[in-house]
Amino acid sequence: LRANNIQDLIYKRGQAGITKASVTVVFKNNDRKTSPLGYEDYKQISLTRQIMVGGKNKYMINGHTAQEHAVANMLQSVQLSINNPHFLIMQGKITQVLNMQPPEILAMIEEAAGTRMFEERKDKAQKTMSKKDKKVEEIASILAEEITPKLDKLRHEKQAYLEYQKVEIELDRLRRLVVAYDYTKCEESINNGSTTLAESQTRLAGLSNELEILKAELAGIAQSKAQTEEARKREMSQNGEFKLLQAQVDKLSKELVKIKTQSDLK
Repeated sequence: LRANNIQDLIYKRGQAGITKASVTVVFKNNDRKTSPLGYEDYKQISLTRQIMVGGKNKYMINGHTAQEHAVANMLQSVQLSINNPHFLIMQGKITQVLNMQPPEILAMIEEAAGTRMFEERKDKAQKTMSKKDKKVEEIASILAEEITPKLDKLRHEKQAYLEYQKVEIELDRLRRLVVAYDYTKCEESINNGSTTLAESQTRLAGLSNELEILKAELAGIAQSKAQTEEARKREMSQNGEFKLLQAQVDKLSKELVKIKTQSDLK
């Protein structure tokens, strides 16, 4: 079956209501020694490919959906290569095969024997390893030139931050000590002020009592003076004891002045 376009395989290219075309190949799987890996317990293996309108393809192995590379790997494991099917020489390629050079014939035989698949996988793996090695070198370069210096900087900044935290904690502790000390000193000052106030109030009460006593004494002396002057006036008119009374009056006057002085001082 030949078609110029894969869509030509669908009946009338889908215009008749049929939107897909499929083909299934069934392989006998009686010999387990030559069975594909993982399919030893199956008596037969069916491969199905569906072509849908729009160019989509679907592959199935024993009725289960599979990826294209899984189908290719399974066929290559039994020396059937889809990409380069030299295991089957078409009629029109016999002359081409006869005219091949020895290296080309060797490649065709390796392909038909299935060893070519491993060489391709080896080359592919080596290319992948080479890419990975370059990627590792790039990552190592980035680590050495960018990430490691940044990490070192961050480590220094972390250490500085930890030191800053320690200093902040110590500073806060000292601040609390200062506040506690100031509070204690203020409390002591208040207590001392209360004691001094009480003593001052006690002393003021004593001075007030003494002042009252002095005022009483002063009133008594003033009364005695008035009485003495009255008696002096009477005796001046009655007898000659005026001088004696005058001496008593002077004495009382001195005592009065003395008491007033003491009262003013207190």
